[in-house]
Amino acid sequence: MRYLHTALIVSLLYTFQPVSATTIMPFSHLGECTVESGAVVLATALYQQEVTYNGMTYLNTRFEVRSVVKGSMEAGQEFFLRPYSKRTAAYSFDVSGDFLPEIGKTYLIWLKASPPVWSCQMLSYYIFEVVFYNQDYYMVPQSGIGIEVMGRPDGVIPEPLAVYPRDALIDMLRACDMGGMDEWDGQSIQTPWPESQAVLEERAAPSYCDFMLGSSTTLARWKNPAVNVYYSSVNTPANFNSTLSSMLSTMRANYPGIAPVNSGATPFTPTCAGGNAASPSGNFMSYLNSTLNGRNSILFIFEDPCNEIANLTNCSGVLALGGSYSFSTTHVYKGETWQDAAFGYVVVNNSVFSCFSTTQVMQALTHELTHAYRMDHIPTTSPGAPGQNMNPTCCNAINTLDRNCMNYVYESAALPVELTSFTALRTGDRSATLAWKTATENNAGYFTLERSADGYHFEAIAQIKAANNTTGATYEWLDEAVLPGANYYRLSQTDLDGQVNNLGVRSVKFDFLTSIHILPNPIARENAGAIEIGTAALLEGTLEIVGADGSILHTENLSLESGLHRIDFPQSLAAGTYRAVLRNGQEAMSAGFSKL
Repeated sequence: MRYLHTALIVSLLYTFQPVSATTIMPFSHLGECTVESGAVVLATALYQQEVTYNGMTYLNTRFEVRSVVKGSMEAGQEFFLRPYSKRTAAYSFDVSGDFLPEIGKTYLIWLKASPPVWSCQMLSYYIFEVVFYNQDYYMVPQSGIGIEVMGRPDGVIPEPLAVYPRDALIDMLRACDMGGMDEWDGQSIQTPWPESQAVLEERAAPSYCDFMLGSSTTLARWKNPAVNVYYSSVNTPANFNSTLSSMLSTMRANYPGIAPVNSGATPFTPTCAGGNAASPSGNFMSYLNSTLNGRNSILFIFEDPCNEIANLTNCSGVLALGGSYSFSTTHVYKGETWQDAAFGYVVVNNSVFSCFSTTQVMQALTHELTHAYRMDHIPTTSPGAPGQNMNPTCCNAINTLDRNCMNYVYESAALPVELTSFTALRTGDRSATLAWKTATENNAGYFTLERSADGYHFEAIAQIKAANNTTGATYEWLDEAVLPGANYYRLSQTDLDGQVNNLGVRSVKFDFLTSIHILPNPIARENAGAIEIGTAALLEGTLEIVGADGSILHTENLSLESGLHRIDFPQSLAAGTYRAVLRNGQEAMSAGFSKL
């Protein structure tokens, strides 16, 4: 949930924030990115400092250079890195995919030439973090979370971001800078890396959908999804009216609950206050209110009139930003409170229409419109992904998962049950209470509760007969067989005629394991060492000692009461590096250590 969002207080009556995503086209590989960048450095984040420039306040990060790949900086030199995100006293503008460094960490950064304050080449997409793993240093990509990657118009498939040994990557990039892009051979030094499992947070069903845009933790949707879509007549691409009509026709066919309308061209010229075409401090909202259909409007703006996006370089760079505002005024939908979405926009960078085919542009801008409708990315770990329009790999034709998500949040017909609340609460060390209320029930047969450990594969655990009462009813069910770790609960309702309606997913986490530490670390030759284990409840599990090559050297069964426990290591451990792994059903914790 990382996008472009803005928070603003207006007359102390309501707040709103615009949210958008960012579409880019990457370079063919890191060697080309190095050649096209102003500087490439390995640097450590020292501290952050707020700086006001042209009326906007930025949270700059002070870096110290550790090593130079390209450019005139030297080791030990310090510089400021300016983010794209900014704010005033009234509102903030946080860009999707912006680089948010952590103090104390070291990164490999491709920089745009704008000293003494630098900026990233392409937000967080070309950022690698230095990670110490398995007794060596590696470069791990930050992956550009919140960024859509579009295919190149020349047909070249960009080399995916990968993990590399630190020194080997730096040496190869330096060779590219000196000898040209032919020196790049990234596949020869790529390193296998254990994939991290996506974290599933509490969401409305289906479980892979995400309706919380930006850094916000609040749901938002258009209360009236029959939105009027306009486009600026300034710098309008040829035949865009027919292009837009085709896009909206495709969206209506796949998402029957939204009904967007092509409302034609309008002569909008932004004032560019705050450096953004859709800035709340400029004329964007006032123009939509006075000239268009007010809050129920989405506006396309072409050729980046406020220069808020870096220019494309050989068709590489950020293509478009798309999103909408969310207000603090709310409505209830499927038992949850949603903020009211309004004032949508898509800002298109220069040269996009000359770089890409009509089909590519239509898919990219349809993708941005889904963000204006408040839809976020489907994680690549979801069944059937990638290949979805809302997936981080842009831009594909609308597909099954897209329809499931959009049609959940914008139903085309009224449900037989109006849900007013649905909660899952931890009510004991190993029990959870599921409760839901309805305002009305009509033709309702029964409710089904399902449980899942991963948010994708569900198993029915209860079936509750519906009251089928026009004034609604209250329901409660106790789960006394919870799973260790995350428990995802899905509620559905089946009509008397057999139609099933998905009502939502909630999650509760049970941390039966709390901590594992090695004492001391490293372990001296004459010391056997010990493992300190903290548990929040009764633990029935196993302890494994795993060698550097992945072999299991020692296993023992454990039965521990809640509290802090000390377990001695086996005396036979030789000098080397190891990992202690504690398993409790589906839950596991580990700690690395070394023996001298």
